Amino acid sequence: MAIYNITYKAPDDKDYLWNGSTFDLVKEENEKLFFSGKSYNEDEMAEALLKSYKAAKQLFPADNDIHLEPVEIPVSDQDTEGGHRHRMTS
Repeated sequence: MAIYNITYKAPDDKDYLWNGSTFDLVKEENEKLFFSGKSYNEDEMAEALLKSYKAAKQLFPADNDIHLEPVEIPVSDQDTEGGHRHRMTS
């Protein structure tokens, strides 16, 4: 089963990661932590995108063309290198 994060691309080309209640700026030095945001499975995406869209409209009112993107996170059900466990907390 795939899991996803939600990202927002600002008009100034900065990337933000949805943490479930707001967007965190993704900084280059924190690229390894990029997928530490709130994760969703496929069944939760429609509701999550709606909630994050509403938040983006409030946080970035000057953006008339809000671009949200679900980003798939590699997952593993085992402790294998190269993936995250589903619903990993940190």
